[in-house]
Amino acid sequence: MLVLLIGLLALAGAVAAQDMPPPPGEVVVDGLMQPRGISFGPDGELIVVEGGDGGDLLVAETPEGNLMAGLDWSVSSVAADGTKTPLLLLPSINTGAEALSAYRVYWHDDSWWVIMSGGAPDQPPWNPLSATVLQLDPTGRILTVIDTWAFEVANNPDGTEELNSNPGDIAWLSDGTMLITDSGANALLSWTAADGLQLVHAWGNDVPSSVDVTADDDVYVSFLGGQIAPGAGRIEHWSGDELVETFGGLTGVTDIDVTDDGTIYAVQLFQAGDDPAAPPGPGNIVMVTADGATPVVEGLVLPHSMAIGDDGSIYVTVGTAAFFGPVPGQVLKIGGM
Repeated sequence: MLVLLIGLLALAGAVAAQDMPPPPGEVVVDGLMQPRGISFGPDGELIVVEGGDGGDLLVAETPEGNLMAGLDWSVSSVAADGTKTPLLLLPSINTGAEALSAYRVYWHDDSWWVIMSGGAPDQPPWNPLSATVLQLDPTGRILTVIDTWAFEVANNPDGTEELNSNPGDIAWLSDGTMLITDSGANALLSWTAADGLQLVHAWGNDVPSSVDVTADDDVYVSFLGGQIAPGAGRIEHWSGDELVETFGGLTGVTDIDVTDDGTIYAVQLFQAGDDPAAPPGPGNIVMVTADGATPVVEGLVLPHSMAIGDDGSIYVTVGTAAFFGPVPGQVLKIGGM
């Protein structure tokens, strides 16, 4: 998804350059380097993913900036007092505008499952773990590599001329099947150890960004929308092979969370006003129903992911990219909904 955002540098710069009010809620942890996914660990602790700064190894010099590579403590746990403890050391490559590294992390079945952002592993910036989903044991040792790039090369689900794989999110059905959104391939994939990767659905240039599964195995998929145009984002609700409902009119949806009672929450990267020539406003979190989207949290600068605690508090990462200079990378906590 962040690779696609490079095409919106002016938009992101306009958002970041505006005089923003103080962030909503409480700053849980500050000083993060392009924070992305956020989830809860095995003991209920907060787990945060950072894109990182790429390290000290110069890979290449480009007109857009130097490609810097290295190993970063990309995944950390965050205590209630904001103390950050490194958990997983992973490769990171920074292009100046964005980092290609860990994207989201989940704790599931006594393993860490790490999504590595996309790009062809045999092309610049040459990250051999690009476009993969990794299973790691609790110590960080890699157990399984799920190669979405290889699946894209072999199958090209969206049928476009460009080969592109950029896994964005994962979720599990009750039988243990993993679902993977691939923003580059414009597809929803399934994976099991027995059957490997399989195609579930493919779309046009709609860019699926996140997936969530309910207790009865209904599947919700969010979309950025082509070119992240205002109002082009949406959420689809699937039951088996049937498309039950579509919630449209959203903008740049980067994450969704469907609660046990069926309430749908979505993170929108930015908000567009009535004047298309005006710079967009900061992003938000909305509650989505058939009647539309109701704002829940406003004033979020380049938000990415959210996690909802047992007490109803929302945790959200902001400052997910640095297209026009640094944007404060933070985790915010907003009180119960």
